[in-house]
Amino acid sequence: MRKIITLLFCGFVLTACQTADKITKLNSPVEGTVYNSVASDYLPMLTTAMLLDFSDGSQALVYQVETYKSDKFGNREKANYTIASGSVNEHLAALNKFIDWNDKAKSRGDQFTKEIARVKTVNGYSVYTFHSGNKYSNLLDVCFTSPESAPCLIQSVTFDVKNVKRIIEDVNKFKDGKFKQLDTSIYQ
Repeated sequence: MRKIITLLFCGFVLTACQTADKITKLNSPVEGTVYNSVASDYLPMLTTAMLLDFSDGSQALVYQVETYKSDKFGNREKANYTIASGSVNEHLAALNKFIDWNDKAKSRGDQFTKEIARVKTVNGYSVYTFHSGNKYSNLLDVCFTSPESAPCLIQSVTFDVKNVKRIIEDVNKFKDGKFKQLDTSIYQ
């Protein structure tokens, strides 16, 4: 039964995907991490930030992080964290809530895992989860799901506090329209 649900979910995601008209890589210091079971730790992975423009006029800020998994061709799979322009304020609220929870948990020495929010994104929802690595270090885990009430079935991306603050800076730039698509019309 679980396989059938997973196949239906994957089929839904594939048919509901929205294709970007323009993609521009952004210069961002954000670095995502992925859990490495050999090292028993979250390790930084190659992270690419992109601005997507869609035909309906909407945009999205995407962080694409390499994982340790490989596809059938031996290429590293990537996990995406997408912030849609239509819900940018809700994404900022979830990111800022993580920072608030981090400060509170550190001051009290609390260690826990708890969902922060589920926020609308392109073709689904980003699930934000607070995760205590230890009493000195907390992490933000973000994964994609659709529909909203479903569990995450796609590889998540994890960010430490320093990188969550960098994401907040990027999202504020995105919100203020400071990221622009590259004009490639001169390359003919």
